[in-house]
Amino acid sequence: GHKNMGTQPKTESPPKRPGMVDWYAPIELTQTGLRALASTALGAMIDTRTILSIKANAEDCVFDYTRDKNGKDRDTFTFDYTADTGDGFNSTYSMAYLFTSNELDVQGVESKLKRSELVILGGDEVYPVANKSAYFHRLISPFKQAAKDLRKALSTAGSRARLARKDLFMIPGNHDWYDGLGSMSRRFFSHATPGKENVFGQQRKPRELGQFHTHQPQGYFVNVLPHDWEIWAVDIQLGNDIDPEQFAFFSWRSESLSQESKVIICSAIPTIVYGKDREKGSLTFGLDRISKLVRDKGARTCAQFAGDVHNYQRYEVPKTSKCDVNYTRQHVVCGGWGAFLHPNHSFHKADAESDRKEPVMRFPSRDQSKALSRRILLFPFKHLGMCALIGLLYLLMFWQEGPPGFSIAELSAYAVNHPTTLILLAVALLGCMGFAKKKRAWGLLHGAVHVAAAVLSWKAGDAVVQWLASFPWLQGFEPITWRLATFLVGGALGGSIFGFYLYASLNWFRIHRNEAFSSLSWPHYKSFLRCEVEKDGSLTVNVIGVDKTASETESHPVKTHLVERFSMK
Repeated sequence: GHKNMGTQPKTESPPKRPGMVDWYAPIELTQTGLRALASTALGAMIDTRTILSIKANAEDCVFDYTRDKNGKDRDTFTFDYTADTGDGFNSTYSMAYLFTSNELDVQGVESKLKRSELVILGGDEVYPVANKSAYFHRLISPFKQAAKDLRKALSTAGSRARLARKDLFMIPGNHDWYDGLGSMSRRFFSHATPGKENVFGQQRKPRELGQFHTHQPQGYFVNVLPHDWEIWAVDIQLGNDIDPEQFAFFSWRSESLSQESKVIICSAIPTIVYGKDREKGSLTFGLDRISKLVRDKGARTCAQFAGDVHNYQRYEVPKTSKCDVNYTRQHVVCGGWGAFLHPNHSFHKADAESDRKEPVMRFPSRDQSKALSRRILLFPFKHLGMCALIGLLYLLMFWQEGPPGFSIAELSAYAVNHPTTLILLAVALLGCMGFAKKKRAWGLLHGAVHVAAAVLSWKAGDAVVQWLASFPWLQGFEPITWRLATFLVGGALGGSIFGFYLYASLNWFRIHRNEAFSSLSWPHYKSFLRCEVEKDGSLTVNVIGVDKTASETESHPVKTHLVERFSMK
């Protein structure tokens, strides 16, 4: 025989972890905008909810957790709720690790919290748009990695504890609908398997996500919990409305309610946060119709859980004689999973003339949020692609202007004599006004500053050419040097102006909350709800906060703390 001279097998490198979505990358921004426009237009004509409802019976969308797997009545039950995941790998992984862990040691809680039997993701499970690749890299992979690391940790510790597979449900958000709900329904919704019943007595095969099973056949469903609690999950699609088939389903389900029933309504958008600011009238009307179905049976809508806002806020809605509601309702916003953080210091103030209220609790705090907002001023250092796009716009405004040493008057005359420049100037001014929405004067000022910055950039380019004239070997390259200098100066100056505009808009006028904090792509300050149905029939909600998520160098379990605890009966 002879020695095996074969090469050693290569060590398989772990897949690259995608970072937070760069919402200001020009290509990403364009693709997401076009997909949003296309899906909104098509969504009004082709409603996947109607198609899915044909394939599922009403009973298939009701899941009974009042008994355990042995058929014994449950005295207690625990479920988790959060929303807005699937942005950065690390932040999603951190939260999946916590949800999958058999127990959590939470600062501020005396005993360790046991793992929940049920997890509900309340909307926007992936960013920036739904497709097969995004779900795999930004949602499925973090869940798989968390389960793998937890199994390894149990094995290393010599523990005999098993990592059981629990149930998970998803409420679609607008980002999940950007492909018509196709990717989510194919990957996570259960499908019919005639002749074989699952644990709910339904003949449908569940799907897998890490150490979880998904059972739902479509985007809306009902979870029946012990002591007359129910979770009604509503799918509002892209148009913020509720389709007739869905309303018929909840109307059918309301017939099973009694005066002892207590319902939590979950939707992808919190109406109480936006009030009338985002013209969500159709959504408010639709959810009011769902809530009325409950009230008409003498039951109570104790709470509304929602995501879309990427932080934690809780609002208390007092008793009112308007709808014969003689109990306090809780409106909880918990979009605290893997998505970038939203500010918590710049939402609207309470307004007695509308439905706008101040939250009784926030995480992160106003001071933490305000301090973090100063990082927006670093915009030109974080978003080079957007800066390059602004620099290119400045460059194109006066592309053909000629000899060195031109004056501002000559530049103005050039703009008047060149229609292309006038069009670009109009686009800059009108675009900034439209971007500012109701604050048109502020937007006009923003656009005017950009026009002034474009002129200054060309003057800076002129100054560079004048300085380089002393180098004979650079003669002949003036046109290139001039335009290159204008582009670089314009990009730096324009990016700084845009960053300051976002910072000032957020802190002075309470606008551009999404645009300002998406520029940070901040992966920390996460949260979720661990809700416990107690033996006495009350529901205790533990709000768990995470100040800092894991990273490639620190993938150990992240530290958690109790933000607040409240109860409902």
